[in-house]
Amino acid sequence: MKTPVGVVVLCDQGLAIGAIERSVAQLGLSIAGVVESVASAEKALGNAKPDVAVVFCAGPQRGEAMAGVARRFGVPVVRVVTDRQDTGQQTATAAESSAKRARAGHADDGDGAKTSTESGPDEPGPLGPENRDIRCVASGNELALAIDLAVTRSALARIRRERITRKHAERESSRHNQELARQNEELARRLKVLERRSEQREHRNQFQEQRIAQLESNNRELEVFNFSVAHELLQPIRSISGFSSILVKQYGSSLDDRGKGYLHRTVKAGQRMKEIVNALLNLTRDTQGEVHIYTCNVTAMAEEAVRKLREIDPDRQVEVQIQRHMGTYADNKLLRVVVENLLDNAWKFTANVAGARIEVGETQRDDKQAFFVQDNGAGFDMAYIEDVFAPFKRLHREEEFGGTGIGLTTVKRIINRHGGTIWAEGAPGKGATITFTLS
Repeated sequence: MKTPVGVVVLCDQGLAIGAIERSVAQLGLSIAGVVESVASAEKALGNAKPDVAVVFCAGPQRGEAMAGVARRFGVPVVRVVTDRQDTGQQTATAAESSAKRARAGHADDGDGAKTSTESGPDEPGPLGPENRDIRCVASGNELALAIDLAVTRSALARIRRERITRKHAERESSRHNQELARQNEELARRLKVLERRSEQREHRNQFQEQRIAQLESNNRELEVFNFSVAHELLQPIRSISGFSSILVKQYGSSLDDRGKGYLHRTVKAGQRMKEIVNALLNLTRDTQGEVHIYTCNVTAMAEEAVRKLREIDPDRQVEVQIQRHMGTYADNKLLRVVVENLLDNAWKFTANVAGARIEVGETQRDDKQAFFVQDNGAGFDMAYIEDVFAPFKRLHREEEFGGTGIGLTTVKRIINRHGGTIWAEGAPGKGATITFTLS
């Protein structure tokens, strides 16, 4: 047997409270309070916080104010409407009818009884959530025992079930709300972590931008300094080279072989220094200033560079293959420097090869347009790939192949300024291939 549902009995003035208490006791309920006015009803409902309120009223139009007070407090309401009769026999008849229905199986077993499908003139219809009025018979001011116990208990059982369902829903809602709160806290924590990381990333980016700006400024200052130094060195170098040449021509006959050798070395060193200084000046000029993008005819550039090389060294027999109709978008002046330097290298490193061959063509690398210059010359060891584009790094002896050592450095800087990439492949005695892309 389940614990009885506590109630607050709200009765209409004029009904006998003792009779009402006895009738409620018949239902197996505990009484948390009995009140007869709206003011006292509000106080009782606020203090008792009952599971159900039973409103006894002396007519179908009475008791609505009391029921309204209970509903405002969120308490389910069962209204027992009493019809006053003049004779005790009618009361007894109603009581006998109620007893028959109870014996027929309408009594509640503690979990709520079912309502009879047969209903007389004094019985209520089906009870819904908004219709819990129960009819009973009263004689004078005494409420008779003719209250329909089965129907009343059924209504209260429904209220009990609704209360259990509501509490279960409240627990589920509370659990769900707690889970949502936990998830919100976790999301807030993660958001704070992300915000903190974002701030740290922003600080790092700002620091990197400052460092990049500082490095760019330093590089510009260094390039200006290099240009100034190279330009200032050019004049004294010319003087050394020029006066040494004059000594060889005008006073060479008065010198012995050792003295002539010293002068020749001085002249040669002056010329070499002059070439290096000019190369540094060209490197500075080629890596400064704005890049102007135009349509460039790579085939025409390569053909012109080869023509100049043949004019300088007409005795060389070199097979040169240049792919037709090669074009791209780049700075015309800078791209010409790239093509000339690459072909000059290929021409130089095939000098000691019989059947020298150079190829200039176009290909695709990673879905990008790429150009290459390939030769079958001296090649290089891939173990020294890091030195290929480094300034003044030589992979061959100067006695074998001349040059300033910054030609490929100039090429790499120009490619970088175009947002492209450049790489080299080769093997000793099997030639080399230089490939580059442009953004």
